[in-house]
Amino acid sequence: MLKCKCVDEKDYRCEVDFHKRAGEIEIKRLREVSPSFFDVLMAEYLKTNEGLVCSRSAEEIDWIFGDRIRSGKCVVLAAYKASAPIGYIILTTHGGKFWGCGDLFALRNDANITRLMIKTACKFLRCTPAIIFKLRGFSSSIRSTLISILPHFRREPFNAFSWSLYDKSLEQSLLPVIDTSGSWFFGPYDGDSCF
Repeated sequence: MLKCKCVDEKDYRCEVDFHKRAGEIEIKRLREVSPSFFDVLMAEYLKTNEGLVCSRSAEEIDWIFGDRIRSGKCVVLAAYKASAPIGYIILTTHGGKFWGCGDLFALRNDANITRLMIKTACKFLRCTPAIIFKLRGFSSSIRSTLISILPHFRREPFNAFSWSLYDKSLEQSLLPVIDTSGSWFFGPYDGDSCF
């Protein structure tokens, strides 16, 4: 069902209900930040993670996106397999026409889940007045998936954060991890609001 309220660009509220099934995977829109989704997904992710990753607990997701999710200015599309969370994409909007990816997360950094989440986001955005969907800041493996799905793109080199640590020994131990784009799942969530 398509319901988008747009009094003006500053008051845009997305009311699109969304539910999709792709084989064994079910994708639906979350209207609240659910601990049973985010905390379970993060705990499962950390069991196999070998790189650097920002925590995505329900409390942290709520802190960054919660008010906008509840107001309809931000959309979470959550993926489940056998009722267990396996990934999500958070879409943010500025006026309903311009959308961006606030976060994209897949269990075990699975490229198939990532691809499905991006394709689902594009399908969802067709139900809105969206004209631009901007994704930036991801690793080269995610960008190659984006290029294969999205019609127009602009290549940008991997650019991690500028790191300034007080403990130089800690800085030396982190440099091999943070200087390699393939060693972490780097997206827009992993920016200033989280560090």
